[in-house]
Amino acid sequence: MGFPSASGTESSVLSPTTNQVSALVSFYQIQYFLSRIAKELARNVLRLGPVPLVIFSVSLVFWSLFYETCL
Repeated sequence: MGFPSASGTESSVLSPTTNQVSALVSFYQIQYFLSRIAKELARNVLRLGPVPLVIFSVSLVFWSLFYETCL
């Protein structure tokens, strides 16, 4: 499945559209920033110890239970 060329025959070269390219670029940018955020969080957790992570996890569980019971 190709695109018609100037001679009328289909070319088998795949040419992505600009929307596909920009979506791919934005996906990789988001993935890059998320990995940087994860690295910073891991570095901070290692520096501060596991206490903030435990507090965050417990508060997240309580918040999700509270949210489900209110809805």
